Amino acid sequence: MNKCKLSIIGLGNMGKTILNGIESSNLINPSLVGLYTLEKDVLNYYSNKGYTIFKDEKDLCDNSEIVLLAIKPQGIEELVSKIKDSNIKCLVSILAGVSIDYYHKNFNCPIIRIMPNMPLQINKGASAISHDDKVDKKDLDLIIDIFKSMGVVNIIDESLMNDILVVNGSTPAYVYYFINAMINDAVKRGIDEEVAKEMIIQTFIGSSLMLKNSNKTIQEQIDAVCSKGGTTIEAINTFKEKNLDEIIHLANTNCINRAKVIGK
Repeated sequence: MNKCKLSIIGLGNMGKTILNGIESSNLINPSLVGLYTLEKDVLNYYSNKGYTIFKDEKDLCDNSEIVLLAIKPQGIEELVSKIKDSNIKCLVSILAGVSIDYYHKNFNCPIIRIMPNMPLQINKGASAISHDDKVDKKDLDLIIDIFKSMGVVNIIDESLMNDILVVNGSTPAYVYYFINAMINDAVKRGIDEEVAKEMIIQTFIGSSLMLKNSNKTIQEQIDAVCSKGGTTIEAINTFKEKNLDEIIHLANTNCINRAKVIGK
């Protein structure tokens, strides 16, 4: 068997999303992409599509040039115990909170760490990447190209990878939570739920595109909507009075602290 160029351990939501990105980008032939997950029906599905299926995690690691870990962070210790003695050439991890230093303690190979987010599913994602100084440029470029095919990519220092979690990784849930709160409030005021949902989501999309495509600062965009003595400024003032910025800071701090606990 020829070695796979890249193989993935774990095919949950994000693992499948990355695999779909590889497939749609045509960067690697499916026969050179290896897979392993505990779900046999999932493996059968991808086997029928021409992907290489491995019998277990160690078999995958010994026969792949790049190994990408896409399991839940809570399962990392069990996985490490299975593959620690494998001949891994390059290890890529998308596990929140698990540092490059942790992998260095267990593996003698180059490490790439990625914090992706769920909008990768529609090629509108935002991924942060850090890596050690052992990584081969060709391997790093391949990983960057795969994730760029699904959105934007930024290279950041490893020391910021837990903090970036609240910039891209967890942020979609924040957006969904805020939108849901606005919809619920609209319904309480007698507005049809589907009408509220459509208009609020479209407003988020339009507002985001205006921020992305405009030369104005965010504050200038806020000021453009908030006329003096008008209605919107009353809502913004309420956010300020209730210290929404501090609530967001506290939520982010708790999120980052949890990532640190997971990574220990």
